Amino acid sequence: MSLETEMAALQQAIAGNTAANQALADQVAGWLGAADQKISEATQAVPAAVSGLSEIYRYVSLAGNDSGAGTASEPHRTIKHAIESCPLTSRVIVVLVDGDETNKHVIGETIQVSSRIIEIRPNGAHLHLADALAVVFQTKPGGVVYFSDHGGDAGTIHLGTDKLFVSAGGPTTVHLGGYDATTFRINDAATLKVLQTNYAGSARGLSVLTMSRVNCKNADGSAAAVGAVVGWNPSLAGSALIDLWQCDMGTDYKDAVDPAMVATLVGALKVASV
Repeated sequence: MSLETEMAALQQAIAGNTAANQALADQVAGWLGAADQKISEATQAVPAAVSGLSEIYRYVSLAGNDSGAGTASEPHRTIKHAIESCPLTSRVIVVLVDGDETNKHVIGETIQVSSRIIEIRPNGAHLHLADALAVVFQTKPGGVVYFSDHGGDAGTIHLGTDKLFVSAGGPTTVHLGGYDATTFRINDAATLKVLQTNYAGSARGLSVLTMSRVNCKNADGSAAAVGAVVGWNPSLAGSALIDLWQCDMGTDYKDAVDPAMVATLVGALKVASV
């Protein structure tokens, strides 16, 4: 074999090795790129996972925008968005920064609480439950709904048609009120059911309803409400612990739609406190 032939063969071999090396380098680069992507995705998922276990504040204003961040400087417009935009396992504190008897916050669609823990701090605001709205809050097992004056003045909730305040899809805790009186203003033709349980949900545990200094008044704010107020509605079965403290629930308050049912439902218990 001539020198020229040997040189050509060597160059060909080098070229083959170079191509193989490049292919290997490309393959390794692909693996590293995929690994970087997975690391990036995992890193981004950590804050979301942590926030799902944390306490999240969301501010709501009549002048807000649901595309905003929900902070004090960029408040949301609706309570529904403020709650439902947060992770399902989070504790959400909704702070109403404005709203009075003339300019009310309106809840027009059922709010899906799911298994979140939510607390609405009204700070003296007025809320109107839209006439077409039948169920205000819907929960799943472990869901918690607070409407509390913690950190501010109590609020007023207006309703002109029949309402179910919390529909429990499983063991649920509901608390209304605080040191200052939370007021429901009810049209005399309307019925307010605060908590309703169901058979399937109650098979998974006990629901709890507590109310502290909750007053029910007529639509104009006068006297005690003459509309029917039902603390716990077990018409779909279930078990509940009920505790009322210094409440004026009106002239037609019932612990259950049919008080006689309380004695016949296994697990039903009313605790009275003074």
